[in-house]
Amino acid sequence: MSASPVYLDAATAAPTHPVARQALLAALDDGWSDPGKLYTQARRARQLLDAAREATAQTLGVRADELSFTPSGTTAAHGAVLGGLAGRHRVGSTLVHSAIEHSAVLHWTRRARRTRAARGGRPGARPANRAGRAPMS
Repeated sequence: MSASPVYLDAATAAPTHPVARQALLAALDDGWSDPGKLYTQARRARQLLDAAREATAQTLGVRADELSFTPSGTTAAHGAVLGGLAGRHRVGSTLVHSAIEHSAVLHWTRRARRTRAARGGRPGARPANRAGRAPMS
């Protein structure tokens, strides 16, 4: 039995859950600083960020180092494309995606193709059928 997919980004299409809102407001009050810095408030922000990552990873059943928080869907798409291309080096250099992907994915695949940013990997678009799927055969 496979786990149910978890979608963590409503892209502002849904109101923030009250518990999430409360946690966000508390973090903004207590952890407003840059977690990458070394001064006192920044260290507190790092502690809050690390605790959030641990709690989210535990909920998802993954290790905290396998989880990335991104500031936007575009940044997440960029990371997914480059990570997918970089991860393909053992079995091939092509990352296949549908031709009807989100514009952020299509942008980063074009950019990766131009710049060879993923160490020789190259994206490959497949046409999608009426169901929105990109059959491999």
